Amino acid sequence: MKLSVAAAGLMASLIASQLSAQEAYNRVFLCDGDGVKMEIYIPESASRDFALKDGRPVLAWYALDLSDPDLKKGKSLEAVLVRYAEDKRALVLYQFSRGLPLTVIPMGGGVVNFDNRFGSDAKCGPFEGPWDADQSPSER
Repeated sequence: MKLSVAAAGLMASLIASQLSAQEAYNRVFLCDGDGVKMEIYIPESASRDFALKDGRPVLAWYALDLSDPDLKKGKSLEAVLVRYAEDKRALVLYQFSRGLPLTVIPMGGGVVNFDNRFGSDAKCGPFEGPWDADQSPSER
């Protein structure tokens, strides 16, 4: 059975409300936009046990920091789904609650577009944790 985007988002939100207090999360990406910071947090178990390596999405958190003195909007935390890209050279982020397209964040860092309002052309640092990546296509 294929779930709609709304159903997947509702399920993930329900799971997030149940699990968030029971597990520690590690920040794995820090990104800087124009006066805005974005952070991605994944469950400690996913980073420790490489739970993402099988391609299934993991419930994670996306923090959007709009507390810059010019913006004065605070910092929000949003449940998201993340998974490795097929080649494990990027983390794919799905912001289901806002219906945004998938965001691909290179594991080595790079320029990323989270959304068109605050998170466009954000400069992301490298993944801040262990990951099971192929070193090069020739080593496969």
